[in-house]
Amino acid sequence: MLLLQAVLPYILYNGPKQGEDPTPLHLTVMGGTHVSKAPTLDYFTQVFVPTLKNLGYPEITVTETKKGWSTGPTIPGEIEVVIPSIPAGTTIPGFSMQDPGDIVGYDVTFIVPEDARRSFRETLNMWFESRAPDVEMNIVKDEDSGHNTRFYLLMVARTRNGYRIARDWIWDRKKGQVHKVAHDMTRKVWGWVQEEIEHGGCVDHYLQDQLVIYQVLAEGYSIVNGGALEEGSLHTQTVRWVGSEVADVKWKAVPAAGLEEDDESEKTMYGCTGVGLVSSTGEGWE
Repeated sequence: MLLLQAVLPYILYNGPKQGEDPTPLHLTVMGGTHVSKAPTLDYFTQVFVPTLKNLGYPEITVTETKKGWSTGPTIPGEIEVVIPSIPAGTTIPGFSMQDPGDIVGYDVTFIVPEDARRSFRETLNMWFESRAPDVEMNIVKDEDSGHNTRFYLLMVARTRNGYRIARDWIWDRKKGQVHKVAHDMTRKVWGWVQEEIEHGGCVDHYLQDQLVIYQVLAEGYSIVNGGALEEGSLHTQTVRWVGSEVADVKWKAVPAAGLEEDDESEKTMYGCTGVGLVSSTGEGWE
C-alpha cells in the first residue's frame, strides 16, 4: 500500500493528454495489504480514498484479489486498482478542512479467524451499546482471515461534516482465548480512536501526513486542521519539509477555528498555497 500511495499523485496528474481517450489506468499491485507499519487496504479504501474524492479528485476503485499479511504464512497480496486521471489541462482547487463536526457514526471492519467472528460481533455490539448508545455503529466487513494468527480490527469515526477519523490494529501477540482477543482489540482500538477525536482535528495523524502532498499540488490555499497534534508526526513534518524544498511552498501554522493565539490547547491548522499543478502536461501514459 505504501508503493501505491507513493505513485498515486503521479498517476492522477499524468493521464492521457487533451484530445486523447481519457481511459483510466488499470494497475495491479502486489505486496502486503495487512502488514505492520503501513496503511492497510481497508484503511486505504475506507478512509484515504473517500477523503480524496471529497477533495475533488477522481474516484479510485479497488478490487481485492487476495490479502497479504505480516502474520501467518507469508503470501503476497494482490489488488486491482482503477485510477482515473484529473481531466487534462486542469488543476485541483485548494481545500479547507477546518471544522470536523460531531461524530455521527462508526464503521467497523474485522477480519479474524472463523472461530473468533462471533466473539468479535458480540463484543463490538456490547461495547458500542454501553459507550456510544446514541451513535450508529455499522459492521461493514466481517470476514474470515483464513489463519488462526491473523486478527485485524479497524474503526472509522464519521463526522457530521464528512470527515473520517480512524485507527486500526493487526494483532501482534499470542492468540489466547478468542473472547479475550476480541475484548483487548476492541478496547485498544476504541481508545486510540477516542484519542484522535479528542485532538479536535479533521484527520487522524496517519491521514494528516498522507494529505500533505495534495496540499502542495493543489491550486490556491489549502489548510488541514490536525487538532492538538502540534506539528504532526515525523512523517508529516518530513513531507512538509520536502514540499518546501522541492516546490518552494511556505507553511503557516494558525490556531484552529475559535481559538485565540495564546490558547494553551495548541490546536493548530497547517496551510500552504499550492503550486497548482496542471494535469497531463507531461508525456501521459505510455
